Amino acid sequence: MKKILLYAAILAAAAGVYFLYGKQLGAIAFFVLSFYFTWLAYKKWDRPVKGRRKRRVN
Repeated sequence: MKKILLYAAILAAAAGVYFLYGKQLGAIAFFVLSFYFTWLAYKKWDRPVKGRRKRRVN
């Protein structure tokens, strides 16, 4: 189910980029995608920090 949602999001992003480039507003799409990729990176980076805090307590 997660993969289907991921593929749907990628397809929607591609359609949005295509639409915005047609209107000469392509930079907006990359700006929004930068927020998404920053959120993904933070989500991946935050997990090890939480694990280290748990180990220090024990």
